[in-house]
Amino acid sequence: MPNRTALKQRPSSLLRRAVARGACATLLALVPLVLVACGDSDDDGTAARTDTAPAADAFPVTVKHKLGSTTVAKAPERVVALGLADGDVALALGVTPVALPKGIPAGNGLLPWVNTALDGKKATVLNLDTSTPFEKIAALRPDLILGASHFTIEKDYAKLSKIAPTLAFKNGSYKDTYQEQARLIGEALGRSAQAETVLSDVDKKIAEVKRTHPDFEGKTMSLAFMSDPNTINIVSAPDDPTIKLLGEIGVGLSKSVSTLPRTGQGGIQGAIGLEQVDRLEASSLVMTYASAALQKQLEANKVFQKVPVVKRGDYTAMDLATVTGLRTLSVLSIPYGLDKLVAALDKTTS
Repeated sequence: MPNRTALKQRPSSLLRRAVARGACATLLALVPLVLVACGDSDDDGTAARTDTAPAADAFPVTVKHKLGSTTVAKAPERVVALGLADGDVALALGVTPVALPKGIPAGNGLLPWVNTALDGKKATVLNLDTSTPFEKIAALRPDLILGASHFTIEKDYAKLSKIAPTLAFKNGSYKDTYQEQARLIGEALGRSAQAETVLSDVDKKIAEVKRTHPDFEGKTMSLAFMSDPNTINIVSAPDDPTIKLLGEIGVGLSKSVSTLPRTGQGGIQGAIGLEQVDRLEASSLVMTYASAALQKQLEANKVFQKVPVVKRGDYTAMDLATVTGLRTLSVLSIPYGLDKLVAALDKTTS
């Protein structure tokens, strides 16, 4: 579900491609139903050094990953994060990267939970929508490059490794769980113990939502993205990471969605035309749009208005930033996204 201002498809942060697993790359693909950030500005301030809190792990450390191994000689002080989850994990572990990837077209280009975690600190914002800016990265003088969730890391790894030690994915592009990403990055940063603490906090958040909302059990949700005037993409795979997260709080996919042919990239999304909007029916419908014009068009559609979930008022138009986080799960985006999902589910009447 990735998208940018014009919702350009990008393999990592994203509805159409979908967390294939997702990150800010396929904004236009439900594979990651994430969205790709748009816009032209690359910077959001001067590069900042990472925090210097003592690391628990001993250095040097060598981290094995799918593309080889990365040796970090000492606690890194100038970390460049290329993927959305890379930056999220670093910030959650108390490390402020000197550069972070742009996640949305609006504002300073950073996702809301990233700005919260930065807490006023500055970082260069890298525009990775169309290519990897190698010269700009080199100019930042990184001592570690995090690319575990960078959507072109496989292609860029050799070149990035000449700039600084570079971390890639554990299992494959969009195949790592957010837990695996946190542990992998935590190891490279020398903060393995902190990574476990952060993951435990996420588990507690999920458990608290389930405990306080027993009424969610048995409800269903359709999560969809409209990228053009004639097509709606819907996350339709029960084993999709976002759907698994919903399952942890008792919410599943409706039969009308789960039986859609998975024609989208990555095999985790279905696509329907406007004449099939009845397939969106569920206890709750959450949609995001490539533009305000598309939202206005669909909401004015008479057939859409008659879909029971819409007619009941159980439809929520969710902002692109939140859906980006839900399609590129991380230790920071999950708590933020869960709060928005709870709000959408709380108003359901069925």
